[in-house]
Amino acid sequence: MNVISGKLKAPVKAIVYGPEKSGKSSLASALPSPVFLDIEHGTSNLDVSRLPCETLAEVKESIKWLATGDHSFATLVIDSADWLEQLINKNIIEKAKDQSIQSIEDFGYGKGWTKCAEAWKEFLCWLAPLMRRGMNIVFITHSRVKTVNEPGKDQGYDHYEMNIAAKASPLISAWADMILFINFYTHIAKTSSGKAKVTNGKERRIYTTHCAIYDAGNRYNLPEELRYDFDEDNLAPIVPEEILEVFTERSLGEKLQKAETKEETQSKKSEPSVNDEESIYPDYKELVSLVDQLSWLNNSADEVQTYMRKNNWIDETEIWSDASPQNLKRIVNHPVEFAKKLGIKGPTTNE
Repeated sequence: MNVISGKLKAPVKAIVYGPEKSGKSSLASALPSPVFLDIEHGTSNLDVSRLPCETLAEVKESIKWLATGDHSFATLVIDSADWLEQLINKNIIEKAKDQSIQSIEDFGYGKGWTKCAEAWKEFLCWLAPLMRRGMNIVFITHSRVKTVNEPGKDQGYDHYEMNIAAKASPLISAWADMILFINFYTHIAKTSSGKAKVTNGKERRIYTTHCAIYDAGNRYNLPEELRYDFDEDNLAPIVPEEILEVFTERSLGEKLQKAETKEETQSKKSEPSVNDEESIYPDYKELVSLVDQLSWLNNSADEVQTYMRKNNWIDETEIWSDASPQNLKRIVNHPVEFAKKLGIKGPTTNE
């Protein structure tokens, strides 16, 4: 049994959300070697590398290329999650092949949103090979305001949340290591007459921990609130050092790309290093194939992940596609037996 002790420099899984024009994409553009999965087409004013996507099939093809192709990108920025969800829902509607279903609501009784959440689970599995390669993953999404009415309280209050399906939001939040909420900071002062007056609303803040007003959180012990500015001369974002440090320390994309040169590959074969932090990442190309072959597990993801956690294949923050290739191969080699053991539906001849 290969036991790995201590902290691992795993890539960052992050969500950045906030109101329109709050600087979400600009923040992501300043992260290590980013490439944008350009679904929303809202980065034309940014000097960034991008992969334009119009359909869910193009999204999947772009992710496969990033997992197996020759590049040195270290961070994938998905811009944006709410526009990606539109592609997911469109794909669900097209698969239904029913003229009466023109929107996700037409499935009735919340069934469409359940299908949406299941598709989100599958999408997160597509990202596993990228993280095995050492790439950070960043979702950008817009925010929306929801009124919360607590029992026993006379008045409700406004709460910012991610603008994605209610059934999908908890899945993505649990997957992420870092959820950052960006908003404009408003100074409120009282006038001589006692009335409240807004004196400034241009400064930006990044919030990193949860409170009643917004969802946020992180596993890196970040300060609760960080100032977020732009350079006055070239309007470039000034990313807080605390955030940039997390991404820089954990970004392995360039190291892994460098290790793929012929000379280093030969050297690696002849002189393997057990202390090399990159050695903890298995063959990501093989993982892409395994995840594809096991896509049927998404139909029973909760049962599969419960079994994997019980048997120490994954931890509480991971999903089934984060299991090692060795364990995934066990299922690939004996799919029917695995399905029977868990009492779930096995693969069909169509998969």
